[in-house]
Amino acid sequence: MKSVVALQHIQTRLFLHAVFPTLDCMIKASPKAQALLKDNKFSLCFRTRSGLHARYFFSDKGCEYTSGDSRTMIELFFLSDAHAAKTFLEEGGPPPIPTRGFGTLGKMKTFIALTKELESWLKPEEAKLADEDFRAVFAPMSLALAMRGVCQLCVSERKSREWLASGPQGVAVFQIGENGKQLWIQLVSNQLESGSGQPPKPADVRIIFKNSQVAAEAVLERLDSMAAVGRGDIKIVGMAPLADHLNALMERLQGFIDPPK
Repeated sequence: MKSVVALQHIQTRLFLHAVFPTLDCMIKASPKAQALLKDNKFSLCFRTRSGLHARYFFSDKGCEYTSGDSRTMIELFFLSDAHAAKTFLEEGGPPPIPTRGFGTLGKMKTFIALTKELESWLKPEEAKLADEDFRAVFAPMSLALAMRGVCQLCVSERKSREWLASGPQGVAVFQIGENGKQLWIQLVSNQLESGSGQPPKPADVRIIFKNSQVAAEAVLERLDSMAAVGRGDIKIVGMAPLADHLNALMERLQGFIDPPK
């Protein structure tokens, strides 16, 4: 059984490098988020004592994320990964320690409002899901988050690395519609990365959702995948075992970023 310390390290990694980068897609699609950032650019760095860190540059055009070294307006330090994980999961505890940008900490109210708006996109009400335009953003945004999360999980957690090594590896591509935008993940032990657009190598498996409704239901785990494949609502072209392998890793991810209360 993994230790609590290891669990909190993984959770912090996932928030920094998988969940918060999703703010970019949300801001580009959300008038509310754009209004929060109108004439309100700012940059923010989170850092933990263990060395985990990430930086985010906000404007009404989106959020640029980097794990590299660059100067930000606000820098916040967590005393441990546990401190960070509890903060991100809203489990209480002291706030992080500001080490830069004392005079601009009011910007954190904007960041918190942005994360609340992100949550409303990632956990939508039924009325939102009935909107085709909303689903067209929600489904690929959620898939991209999951693929970034799988990459982080396979880097930072032993059991996930073992799962990855025990099954088929290669490049998987997701599409909504035959000509939809491509989202890809390179699921190879020493080459874990994900992105959108043209994958770095030809796809070993391609998962094609009939439309945004099917994709949204699949993301929300409201769909019997086998039945959907049988109906033709989901097409799997290529190495089907790789798609199954990736799906198992995505299911494992959910327990880290949205643990039961």
